[in-house]
Amino acid sequence: VRERVRAPVVVTQRPPVAVREVIPPSPGRGYVWAPGYWVWDGQWMWQAGHWTVPPRDRATWESGRWIESPGEWYWQPGYWR
Repeated sequence: VRERVRAPVVVTQRPPVAVREVIPPSPGRGYVWAPGYWVWDGQWMWQAGHWTVPPRDRATWESGRWIESPGEWYWQPGYWR
């Protein structure tokens, strides 16, 4: 999974509500859907989700997320576990 957002990212604007994505059919057996997320690049831009192959058997993708702290939002990148 490629994450376009690089840590640390801190912004003072609340991210918009997640886009409701239409998940296309899987390209094949063993693929995992990595959902889209908001990217801050001076403005909010949606990074669409995509199908990806896990790095090892039974790995699961934990999506990145924006975490609120008083007056700020921090990006916590996604990772395989």
